[in-house]
Amino acid sequence: MHISRWYDEKKRVVGFSFRLLHDERPLDFKLPSNIEQCERLMRQGISRPRPGTLERIGQQAERTAWKLLHDWVSVQVSMILMGQVKTTEVFLPYWYDSAAGKTLYQVLEDRGFKQLPGAGETTARKGQA
Repeated sequence: MHISRWYDEKKRVVGFSFRLLHDERPLDFKLPSNIEQCERLMRQGISRPRPGTLERIGQQAERTAWKLLHDWVSVQVSMILMGQVKTTEVFLPYWYDSAAGKTLYQVLEDRGFKQLPGAGETTARKGQA
């Protein structure tokens, strides 16, 4: 298996990608770490930052986002190894369509999740027999 890291314009690691075989078919996956969201949340509690505080928060956000991704993947791999889930079951939202430049989740989100069964139904119709 080949694992690649990818970087943003600030040369920070913002995720990684890898390829797995599923029924002899290669599938690419791309998992992001959302540094900006971590940084936004960390900055919320600071009303008057001291010199250097915001820079340190940015650095900590990068480490935290990466650690969250690492821990999540570690737990998922443990579940796979223990036979609790299948590999594609866990990573399918992160399947990467290189032609579209998007993950499966991003494609579904862009389309309002209309491809999912029942996604076009209203709540009132779902409740009817």
